[in-house]
Parts: sequence; structure tokens; C-alpha cells
Amino acid sequence: MSQRLTSKDILALGFMTFALFVGAGNIIFPPMVGLQSGEHVWTAALGFLITAVGLPVMTVIALARVGGGVDALSTPIGRSAGLLLATVCYLAVGPLFATPRTATVSFEVGIAPLTGDGPLPLFIYSLVYFALVIGISLYPGRLLDTVGHILAPLKIVALAVLGIAALMWPAGAPIPAVEAYQSVPFSSGFVNGYLTMDTLGAMVFGIVIVNAARSRGVKDAGLLTRYTILAGLIAGIGLTLVYLSLFKLGSGSGVLAPEATNGAVILHAYVQNTFGGLGSFFLAALIFIACMVTAVGLTCACAEFFEQYLPFSYKTLVFILGLF
Repeated sequence: MSQRLTSKDILALGFMTFALFVGAGNIIFPPMVGLQSGEHVWTAALGFLITAVGLPVMTVIALARVGGGVDALSTPIGRSAGLLLATVCYLAVGPLFATPRTATVSFEVGIAPLTGDGPLPLFIYSLVYFALVIGISLYPGRLLDTVGHILAPLKIVALAVLGIAALMWPAGAPIPAVEAYQSVPFSSGFVNGYLTMDTLGAMVFGIVIVNAARSRGVKDAGLLTRYTILAGLIAGIGLTLVYLSLFKLGSGSGVLAPEATNGAVILHAYVQNTFGGLGSFFLAALIFIACMVTAVGLTCACAEFFEQYLPFSYKTLVFILGLF
């Protein structure tokens, strides 16, 4: 008999979905867009939100309606082409790009200011980081507990503190927009929103969300669709609030880091200015948790997908992906 999720579990599923999405790109891109877009910040923000929130939420809903996997969503183009598309998506947002990026960004923001940006500290940090990722990913049935009930609320509280600070204590006034944002602010924001990779990520996370609901005994297809859509909508609201606060943070940080080349530099300058030395530790913890949760979600999703097509067990694939 199919179980139903409690309101608490539905909220936890939404928090888990939100936490899976908020990774490296989601935290470092908005401050950069906010700083570079100057007086056009909210026009750029609108374009950014369409591709960074609208497309991922639509993707989660589409996946929920077909059962949770990108391979099922792509059946109209044929099995071979659909499998190729799914494989490219999983590799791009998994071991070949997005998962390693979670480690390098969290290192750059939290550890490099203390140890220096050298190859040895990064290597040691990566070993510890991916050992933790492997350890959590080995038990996908517990994701709703480990991520939805523990890590996601911690991430939300930390992001809320950062967002409230950005609204109450802006560092200064916006600086003039760079050329791209002066001429086409909406389009520039639109492209940068896509570069968070959350649309591709949503194709991968769909099955993780559905399986998290199944781990609670939900078997009815209609209920699975309903819960996945609710989780996607909760995540979309959370993402929108986070992005708006980070745009505000970036737009006022031009006086602190006018020559910044990435959002990590802007974030570090802001928290150092607003919170002092403790701010650096706070930001390091926030980025670490954010990136860790995303890396776990991507590893679980990739292992579950490739288990269907390769002669390896789920746990073996988790170790292969983590070691890679």
C-alpha cells in the first residue's frame, strides 16, 4: 500500500530539492551579475531568474510527469538518441565538470584565503571533501534525513543571514555597469542564469527527488508526481529569494571589489567588511555545505543512472565517481 508524505516530509523534500540546486554557480554568479550590471541590476536579474529558476522548475515538473528520469523524458527522439542525450547531461553535470567545480569553488572561498591557492592544499582538501561525498552518497535512501532534515535547514539559515545582511547593510551604491549590461542587460542576465547549469542539473536531480519520496513508501505515480512538483515549487521560491538577496549584495559591493573577476571574491570582500574575521569562517562553512550537498546529489544521480547500463553496482559506481 502506498504511503503519503506528512507536511513535514513534503517541506523537507522541498528543502532537499532547494539544497541540491544551490551549489557553486548559484552562489558566485548572482553577486558578479549584481556588481557588473550596475544601475541595470533588476533588468539583468529578471533575465537571470527566467533561466536559473524558471527553466529548472519546469524541468522538475516535466520529469515528475514522466516518472523522474531524463531518459524517460527523451523517449520521443528515440532510445539511442535519448540515451546519448542523458549520458551527456549526466557526465556534464557530474564527473566531467559540475561536481569537480563544487570542490574547487568551496576551496577557493573557504580554504585558499587561509592556506594559499596552491596545488597541495587543494589536493588534500579534495581528498577530504570527496571522502565525505562518497560516505553520504553510499546511502541514497537516507538523503531525505541527512539533507532534507539536517544539511538543507543549515544551508537555508546561513543563506538567510547573508541575505538579510545584504538588505540591511549594503556596502555602498552601485558602480557603473560594464558594456554588456549597458547594452543588453536582460540578455546578459539570461545567459548567466543558464550558466548556473541548473537546467541540466534538474534533469539529473529529478530521479533523486522521486527516489527520496519512494524511500518513504510512496508508490502511487500520481502522488509521486504531486510531491515532486511541490518540491520543485518550494525550491523555486527559495532560489528566487536567494538570488534577489545576492544581486543586492553584489550591486552594493563595487566599492569593496571593483576589479573582482568572480563572485567568490565579491562575497569574501562583503563578509569581511560586514562581519569581520568571523565572516570569513561563516562564508567558508556556508559554501562548504552548499557545494557538498550538490556534489552528493550529483554523485547519487549519476550512480543511479549508470547502474542501469553498466555492469557495476550502485556503491561501486559511487566509489568510481568519487575517486575520479
